[in-house]
Amino acid sequence: MSRRPVKTIAEFSQGLIGKSCWSTIAGVGTGSMVTLAFGEKVRRRKSVRNPMLTQEEREFEGEFVIFIKDSEWRLSNGDMAICTSDDSNEANGLMLSGLQGLVGRTVVAMRTINDRGGLKLDFNEGWNIQVSGVDRLAELDNYSLFYRGSLIGDDGSRTRRDDY
Repeated sequence: MSRRPVKTIAEFSQGLIGKSCWSTIAGVGTGSMVTLAFGEKVRRRKSVRNPMLTQEEREFEGEFVIFIKDSEWRLSNGDMAICTSDDSNEANGLMLSGLQGLVGRTVVAMRTINDRGGLKLDFNEGWNIQVSGVDRLAELDNYSLFYRGSLIGDDGSRTRRDDY
C-alpha cells in the first residue's frame, strides 16, 4: 500500500480522520504542554531516553502527532469537562488521568474554531479536545502538527523533528 505524502494542514486533517490515539504525553515539568500520537507507530531514528515515557513511546512516534504548546485546552466528553490545561499534571493528577481517556479513541473531525488559531478535535463516543489558541501576534505557538516526524505548515514547508 502506498502512502500519499502529507505536506499541508488540510492533508494532515484529512489523513488524521479515522486514526486512533495511542499515546498521550504530559506531566511534571511540562506545564500544560501535551503530545498526542495517532495512527501507525513509526520507529524513531534514535530512541528517546526520557524515563517518564513508556518503552513504546521512547522507541516510536506517531504517524500523526499534535503537540499542544502555549495554548489553553480542554478535554471533554459531551458537555462534561474531563480535564484542562490548568489541572494538575502530577503523576496521579487530573490532567494525566483525563488524557488517558483519549487512548484508543478515533478522530472523527478536526477543524479550526476561531481567528486565534484555535483547534478542535472530535473523537468517537462524544469526546473532544479544544485548543483555545493565542493571539497570533504573540511570540507563542498554539500547537504543532507533525507527520512521520516532519513539521507540517500551511505553505507545505517541512522540517525534521527528532524528539517530543
